[in-house]
Amino acid sequence: MNRVPTLTDNQLARDVWAAWRPPPPLRVRQWIPANVRIPGSLETPGEFDVGLYPHVEEVLDAVDDPTVRRILLDWATRNGKTLTAAALLIALVANTGRPGLLASVDEDRADDTIASTLYPLLEACDATRHRIKKERERNRREVLIGNTKIRRAYAGSKGTLAGYPACYVLANEVSLWPLNMVQRAIQRAKLFGFDSKLIFEGKPETVGACTITALIQADTTDRRYRYVKCPHCGTYQRLVWGDGAPDTPGVKWKKPAGAKHSDPIVAAETAWYRCESGCRVENDDRPAMMRAGRWLSEGQSIDRQGRITGQRKVESENVAFTGLSTLYSLAISGWGQIVAEFFDCRHDRELMREFQTGTLCIPWDPAPRTIQPHELADRLGVDEPLRVCPEWSRFLTAGADVGQVGDTLIFYPWVSAWGLHGRGQLIDYRIVWGADEMRRVILELAREGYPHADGGAPLRVVRGGIDSGSFTEAVYSFVAPLRSLGWWPLKGSSKDPDRPFHTGADGGIEFYKLGFQRTDVPVKLVTARVKLGQADLILPNTRRTQQRLENYLTGLVGRDAPDAYTIPRECFEGDAVPGVDFAEQLLADFEDEHGHWKRRGPNEARDSWRYSLVMAWHFKRNGQDWARDTPRGGQRGPRPRPRQRPPAGPGGGFVGGGRSFLATDR
Repeated sequence: MNRVPTLTDNQLARDVWAAWRPPPPLRVRQWIPANVRIPGSLETPGEFDVGLYPHVEEVLDAVDDPTVRRILLDWATRNGKTLTAAALLIALVANTGRPGLLASVDEDRADDTIASTLYPLLEACDATRHRIKKERERNRREVLIGNTKIRRAYAGSKGTLAGYPACYVLANEVSLWPLNMVQRAIQRAKLFGFDSKLIFEGKPETVGACTITALIQADTTDRRYRYVKCPHCGTYQRLVWGDGAPDTPGVKWKKPAGAKHSDPIVAAETAWYRCESGCRVENDDRPAMMRAGRWLSEGQSIDRQGRITGQRKVESENVAFTGLSTLYSLAISGWGQIVAEFFDCRHDRELMREFQTGTLCIPWDPAPRTIQPHELADRLGVDEPLRVCPEWSRFLTAGADVGQVGDTLIFYPWVSAWGLHGRGQLIDYRIVWGADEMRRVILELAREGYPHADGGAPLRVVRGGIDSGSFTEAVYSFVAPLRSLGWWPLKGSSKDPDRPFHTGADGGIEFYKLGFQRTDVPVKLVTARVKLGQADLILPNTRRTQQRLENYLTGLVGRDAPDAYTIPRECFEGDAVPGVDFAEQLLADFEDEHGHWKRRGPNEARDSWRYSLVMAWHFKRNGQDWARDTPRGGQRGPRPRPRQRPPAGPGGGFVGGGRSFLATDR
């Protein structure tokens, strides 16, 4: 006979299930406000108040989202960036028992973040206070929370970023990190897959040299921007500084009638914000305005009722909460505090740089653009098709920048047509994946070439150069068997890439110098080998080649000049190469205040163009032959044989193989 279960049996089953049931998943969205306390040694002591930092709520939600792995916080000061990131690391490590990593730009900054932020938060939190070591028992290498470690590391030491697992990573001041060290930090979490969370935080730095900006602008990043609601008209909008200009959105202040300049004190006291619709937003409106804010991805929009429409431009595990200036902060006294800061620094370049990067969250451009992208089509564009050689063209050269995705090299060949006096035009630009495919393209350029507008024989590439700066040995090996086709490796000088290269005869400045892949050869021997034409490397003159491109881009060398360079208009107006913004890439490089060339963003097209220019000057003997016409196809005809030195007689030199054997022939 079967026994009927009793209440006691059911209770026992429930107790057993409760004991073995896995704990509910951690929700940092609830845990951090309930447990994290900010000590008096930090700003805004007390509870972790998302009402004070309303922009943090959706960041906490992103950490709880299992499809999000990497989170980038590109925020200005007074927005709780470091505090939020440290609280997230504590919540994840303390509740899961999995290892963590805290890394900064250098050793001092890493130690300071641990001592002044991480430990004070751990000591103020009831859930972690009893699980950490007493101050005298702590060591610099790691922070222990019970049996779980948070390793300390910094970007200046490869050793501290290697050799151990970390499910959760916090990297601060990432803007100043080398990009390869960011990759090392990412590798620490590789074994944990989507269980891992990686948080990168920092403010923008100099254009072209800011790592967090590079990470945010990657094609695989979902970029999100903060929109706040005007308390008067209900329009959602991004906050902008506006420079105090009238009739535009931004921060405004009172300027005395008839006065040339505003009074700083009056300006700070009278500051207000003008919304996109012209509403006047006072300081008292700021809390409601900020707390009604929303993060929107690129591709999305929001109406006055808060309804979000549109699809995200990028669906990715990498999410950036970017562009958050101090204008959004409720931890400041109001608009006037930012105005006062502006007046304090407006006459000092370095202070203004900090205001722009640290307060406005805008990368600092030491050389602001003087050319706008839309100007290039009018300045350089011609109504001629790509992949057809113009009637005036005589020979072709190519240049190729090199990149890498995973283990695959990416080549960016740019083919230029050239005529008398250095007249040039873009013929083709491609993106080629892998060395095998690039080898096939080079053979195609040498054997088939491009049709000529006069209906005659096609032109083929007679010289090609590939940048070997970042992938030196790989490019050397790749180019070596292609020398018979006129292809060379190019490498900027590692000692002084911008130095003028003077010729010995007339003191002119060269576009390049010949060199050798080996650097341990004595200088005299190198000089002798170059004279004999035994070089195997071309060293471009960065300054002169960059200036030549600038002359084209600025119009200093106009379209009607004998040595003009033109680009088919379809490159600017169409989608000649998918994913490539020609205008932006051609304007990506700039000369900073120290005379060094830097880049604002992707510049593969510009570099490849520059290398095709170098190879044209190499073909024309550093420009000496531009005034001499070149037969179609670039063949100059037979050259006179160089004079042979007579064999040395007894007692002088060596004789072998029917010719002189010089000391340099090794």
